[in-house]
Amino acid sequence: MCISMSQAYDETPSVEQLLKEIKELREREDYYKNIIESANKGIWVINNDFKTVYINYRMAEMLGTTIDEAMGAAVLKFLDDENWYIFMEMLSRCWEGGKEQFDIKFRRTD
Repeated sequence: MCISMSQAYDETPSVEQLLKEIKELREREDYYKNIIESANKGIWVINNDFKTVYINYRMAEMLGTTIDEAMGAAVLKFLDDENWYIFMEMLSRCWEGGKEQFDIKFRRTD
């Protein structure tokens, strides 16, 4: 199937349509962000270097820290030797495709 340039041009969204879509995406982002930030469960996202890239208020509270102090901090900072080993073992299983749940104890900063 061939599409002429005029057909492709006609299907290009207008600036108004794009702005409307951006506004809707931002509203959805704010909606979900509010849900996550007000959750009674701790939510902690780390990157491949084990650094914190997101932590909600509840998780920071459980760790005895603030969101600002936790951002960029290594998850390993909150583990003792025994739990570090368990964490690394479970993480390696996840990298291999495992989907199991596990409990681990974290150290509070205080």
